[in-house]
Amino acid sequence: MQPISLQPTILPPDYYENGVYRAMNVTWALTRKCSLACSYCTVCDRYSSYEPTEEVMQNTLRYIVEVVNTRKYAEIMLFGGEPTLHPQWMNILKHLRTHCKKTTTLNIFTNLHASADDYARAQGEFDLGIETSYHYGVDAFAYIDKVLKLSPRALQCYVMFDPRDIEGCKRVFYTLLDNGYYAELNRIHDKDLVLTKEQEAYMLAESLFNEKAIKRYLRYGYDNGGFKEFSFQQASMLGLDRFQGWQCSAGAANVFIECNGDVYPCQVYANEGLPPVGNTNSLDASLQLPEETCKCIDCSCEIFLPKRLTK
Repeated sequence: MQPISLQPTILPPDYYENGVYRAMNVTWALTRKCSLACSYCTVCDRYSSYEPTEEVMQNTLRYIVEVVNTRKYAEIMLFGGEPTLHPQWMNILKHLRTHCKKTTTLNIFTNLHASADDYARAQGEFDLGIETSYHYGVDAFAYIDKVLKLSPRALQCYVMFDPRDIEGCKRVFYTLLDNGYYAELNRIHDKDLVLTKEQEAYMLAESLFNEKAIKRYLRYGYDNGGFKEFSFQQASMLGLDRFQGWQCSAGAANVFIECNGDVYPCQVYANEGLPPVGNTNSLDASLQLPEETCKCIDCSCEIFLPKRLTK
């Protein structure tokens, strides 16, 4: 297997400050419906039967555009469930690209439920960054075929290393790496799905090998201005101090918007059933977000971060 050789998307030098991006980050759960039913999914399913209305969509679009346009840089992530199950997902991207500043990056987190043609069109027309995950029950050959039709420039793939589908995981992981795509093996967290010692050893060995290649990729991009995305896992690989007692920007530079328009400091707040700070039908860019970031004692975030140092 050849190490990955990617060209990161280079962003302006002032996009990052001491390794921490300065962009406003908005994550919008278009719908909580999903085409899969993964037992280890950390996404809240309280709204799995909720049908987003036109009014909620328009209010949320208005709110997002107002908020991100108050910042020099912003990142918008369309999330789910599976966001492409929302019938208007492509029109939403068009609206955001048309009305947000050119310095706003658009991303989607998807299991590639939609057609390759739709994703390719979104990459071309809206400069869409794609984060995708491979799961048990998905045809590995079909998944690979779809990914290979897309540009690797702004595409990241997370292979959920499932003991029920080891061969499928290996096939996806190696094929994408060999074709120059960013791929990671990700551990699943399900007490009923435990890896054998051999499977653990394999995952560790391959992750370490891949980590060396990813480090070269990350260091190159970091030294030259940054990326479209800069994840917890990636920054940890670089050894940046921001993840030792790091206070995330939830509520100050990050907001999470539920499919019904409720606004939270981050996704974990929504998943835990904590109260929202408001709803997009009444909020606008004048909402005073806290100057200090949240100081969460413990956070699952999406990769199960360790406890943070807090005051």
